[in-house]
Amino acid sequence: MRVNWLLAGMAAGALLAACGGAVGKLPTPNVPAPSDGPAPAVATPDLDEDGCPRRAFPLAEPATQARRRPDPALLAAATAGLTDERRAVLDALLLEAPLADIQAALAGGRTTSAELVAYTLDRIARYDAGGLNAVMELNPQAAAIAAALDAERATAGPRGPLHGIPVLIKDNIATGDGLHTTAGVFALRDWQPQRDAFLVARLRQAGAVILGKTNLSEWANYTDVCLPNGFSAVGGQTHSPYGPFDPSGSSTGSAVAVAANLAPLSVGSETQGSIIGPARTHSLVGLKPSVGLISRSGVVPLVDWMDTPGPFGRSVADVAALLTALAAPGPEGIDADDPATAAAAPLVGRDFTRYLSPAMAGRVRVGVIAVTEGDVAAALAERQRDLGRDLTADEAAEVRNALVMTGEGERIAAALQAQGVTVVFIPYEASFRLTAPELGQVLEYGFGDGLNRFLSGWAAGAPVRSLAEVATVYAADPTHRAPYGFRSVAASAATTITATEYAMLVEANRAGAQAAIRALLREYDVDVLAGRVGYGYAAAGFPALAVPDGLNAAGKPVGVVFIGDYLSEPQLLAAGAAYERARAGRVAPDLDAILPTLP
Repeated sequence: MRVNWLLAGMAAGALLAACGGAVGKLPTPNVPAPSDGPAPAVATPDLDEDGCPRRAFPLAEPATQARRRPDPALLAAATAGLTDERRAVLDALLLEAPLADIQAALAGGRTTSAELVAYTLDRIARYDAGGLNAVMELNPQAAAIAAALDAERATAGPRGPLHGIPVLIKDNIATGDGLHTTAGVFALRDWQPQRDAFLVARLRQAGAVILGKTNLSEWANYTDVCLPNGFSAVGGQTHSPYGPFDPSGSSTGSAVAVAANLAPLSVGSETQGSIIGPARTHSLVGLKPSVGLISRSGVVPLVDWMDTPGPFGRSVADVAALLTALAAPGPEGIDADDPATAAAAPLVGRDFTRYLSPAMAGRVRVGVIAVTEGDVAAALAERQRDLGRDLTADEAAEVRNALVMTGEGERIAAALQAQGVTVVFIPYEASFRLTAPELGQVLEYGFGDGLNRFLSGWAAGAPVRSLAEVATVYAADPTHRAPYGFRSVAASAATTITATEYAMLVEANRAGAQAAIRALLREYDVDVLAGRVGYGYAAAGFPALAVPDGLNAAGKPVGVVFIGDYLSEPQLLAAGAAYERARAGRVAPDLDAILPTLP
């Protein structure tokens, strides 16, 4: 009998990515690492392996002087006209509704975009402000924009599936509408960009309403190794709407907002795990696209050769519709501010919703990572040899738990096969080839290099002009501006890695990750890999799709991850839609039960 397991003990890079992004490991708060590196940290009952305090979620946030909260007057004014009776009607009409149903309600006159904006703001007022804390800032023009789109719908019809739909944007993505773009950082707290990021302009052209900005793990999770997921000095601490769980990061607010029905759609960003991780832990569909499919211009960088924005939604169809708008390119298919968009030209102008049918799923071959009972027996025997004696029951259980038996592979395979998808089982040991590379030195140099170019180029009007200035701002008041430290930032500002060394590291990481994924795809003659596939796709620049798969025994959402080759989004969406049809794994949170438990 084939039994499937979750490989929990992958390489350090994969584990860090699973926490929402790769982070540096440095020894002393606010002091750069010595050139020969830190001594290994020792885990204790009170400290984890990075030397950070062990924390239980939900976390109360430390006091800072940087905190920004959504304007309560704006919330009150926007929601004043909603009666309890009308709210109940809108809950029945809109809560958990897919984008197609919302558009049908708008087309049928059962609601308007202006009322939809009021409804989402009402939910933000009730559940987020002083509660989940996913939304950092609201767009005071949202109601007026929605009303104008209602008038346009009445006279000219809708522009498309995003017409009049509120969308929240991660706060490392620039909007030129008076909103701030901070990456959660005190040094950028007052920056109001003068122009939209390329992807934001595309959303406006599609008729979306930019509702506001979402919180994130500060600097996309690179401020300090001890920074909790979902915390930023400007945005505070975001909480999971499912219980006392790590809210994952760095696109924490973008994920929590859609999971909690604060908006139908949101945009996040990923370097390594920051879309896929939050999507899996919030019962969402999240797509980390091929690098270049969505322009990165106007997005505050972490490591620019890996970074990419991407969509969150509650269904594969909603994500496909949002991707269609986000990926829509300029006349030649290239954004001049992001040369990587040239490589994505083969998918120019695609309507990604056309790949969601059963017929499309029937054309996809999926390789499912699986573990046999023989693999488990071999692991037990190896451990026994290492100890030189028979294993105790607890030791044997520890070996099994390191693989986390879940039946995941069989469940994935059965669901896909029921939808006409061809499945090929891939042995457990092959998954080791997909391990994410260790990115410590890549991040140390790449963060400063990319940020300095961004601040002196696209964001020339920002209040700081270099990473060195950012580090100085932190050092002036670390208690309030960096309550968890800023060791990663300080090390990056003081790096001795050269551009030549960095280029070699980038090429080795990227080429190695690409070769490993492509070798498995060729060896097993499949289009897509599914299951515990690691985070190597991020270094490769390849896409990944997370699809909800219910809750675990503790009540925490889980999800299945699909990865593929560069520009394999059509195959990923086809496989993901098939899995969604079979499993219907999305579970909405019980916000009324969770809210009283939050600090």
